[in-house]
Amino acid sequence: MALSFKFRDFFRPRIDILKEVGIKSGDHVLDYGCGPGSYIIDTARLVGESGIVYALDVNPLAIQMVQNLTSKMKLMNVKTIHSDCKTGLPDKNLDVVLLYDKCSVVKFLAILLYSPQFLKSTLIGVPFGSLRACLK
Repeated sequence: MALSFKFRDFFRPRIDILKEVGIKSGDHVLDYGCGPGSYIIDTARLVGESGIVYALDVNPLAIQMVQNLTSKMKLMNVKTIHSDCKTGLPDKNLDVVLLYDKCSVVKFLAILLYSPQFLKSTLIGVPFGSLRACLK
């Protein structure tokens, strides 16, 4: 699967997609279901040294790939979370949640509706209040 992501990224670089979200320096971003880390490098650069990227995945191999990638690239602002859902992050800690390339989006959105307090403002560039209202 990682090979197919590299092929995809060649034709549509992840930075182009991330710029649409409006991630800025200092943001705290959760890449939910980060997989092999396709969005990690560009997201880490966008949030800068004052921001944090949390890379969450249920697959331990994906977490290891992200850890290897961040070590190789010397990205100090990326933290990995091995979990099937729970982030362990404090309430209102996140500015943006990335849900790209996910099959479990519906499950995650249901969790947000039940416990939205950990997200400050936006979900994939959409004001969270608007999204929550649409899903009720």
